[in-house]
Amino acid sequence: MAKLVNVSVTGASQKNVTGADVWAATQKKAAQVVIEVTTDPKNSANEWKLIQWTGAEPVKGKPNQCAVDRDTASKVTVGIEYGKTKRTIEIWIISASIEILTDGPRPKGPAPRDTGTRDGTEKLGAVSFPTILQNGINDSIAEDDLDETHFVFSTGASGKIIAVATLKPTGVSKVIKAGWAFRRQIMARDWQDGIKITGAKTWTGTWADDTSNPRYLRLTPDDGDKIYDLDEPDLRFGRFSSETYNNFRQWVEWNGETCSEFAPWFWQAIWRAKADPAAQIELNQCDKGKIELPKAPKYPPHKTPHKTP
Repeated sequence: MAKLVNVSVTGASQKNVTGADVWAATQKKAAQVVIEVTTDPKNSANEWKLIQWTGAEPVKGKPNQCAVDRDTASKVTVGIEYGKTKRTIEIWIISASIEILTDGPRPKGPAPRDTGTRDGTEKLGAVSFPTILQNGINDSIAEDDLDETHFVFSTGASGKIIAVATLKPTGVSKVIKAGWAFRRQIMARDWQDGIKITGAKTWTGTWADDTSNPRYLRLTPDDGDKIYDLDEPDLRFGRFSSETYNNFRQWVEWNGETCSEFAPWFWQAIWRAKADPAAQIELNQCDKGKIELPKAPKYPPHKTPHKTP
């Protein structure tokens, strides 16, 4: 009796996919998902001519195969009929678009921020906030008050963002609830008191991994097919000055494959030890896009001696 014996799919995966006949692949130009069937009794070319495909076109010269292009995010339902047997295969071509939020209201989906840190609000973008007494604890000295016995109240700075990835096509969260990753990289240059600060994430000359701790990620899609990340880098104080310049880029992966474009954002800030806390933050900007990282600090190493009366 003429019947379908087997249906195989290449170029797609069932890992982290719900449904016995549901497959998924990331959007990719010039790539395809290929569905191939085996027929009974002979699995011959004459039998393959009798296969009826719906939802996708047979591969030229291979009538027991059909192909689904991966160049556009979509859900494709492929029907296969041979003899008295029928089979339906769902192919999800998935992608994600990312929006970096630097202002406006906080959406409901992201993880909560750490309490008691930064400015203590849900405000996005560049924020400033009072911190601890600096002089006498971290030994910061006001440029406009040379008396080292005087305390300097310090003002902190931070760039707060929420990254929202919308998964495509609509409804993908109903069949793919796992396997998502929200990645971030950084390229940065920092100076304290005019001296270059090197580290694993600064002055590397290349993009360095800066992916969030899992507690700041929400990777199970919500009903709106969205996943979330957040970040709030802050400024380290120096004795006289501190400067930080940062470019970030974020993207989404599924099962280890990239499925979005890069979403760039930046944060840059300059702090100087001044007696007036309101005057200490001379630069504090956080927004979408990128900046040109400076080759030298605005304020070179301090050379003016401070004297204690």
